Amino acid sequence: MTRDELDIAALWAKAEGWNPGRYDTEAFYNTDPKGFFVGELDGKNAYVQFSAATFQSYLRNHLL
Repeated sequence: MTRDELDIAALWAKAEGWNPGRYDTEAFYNTDPKGFFVGELDGKNAYVQFSAATFQSYLRNHLL
């Protein structure tokens, strides 16, 4: 998932009643940019988005 696609997914999540933090997408994407995925049916329409970002890298880089 590209950074722009992640921003769109965050807007969709907010519209569905989720509560993404103001800086969550930036923080998590910068921590693990390969941890976000988008499912496409025909190569251009997103049908599912999910993340599997690792917190270990974030902890190591920001809190320890």
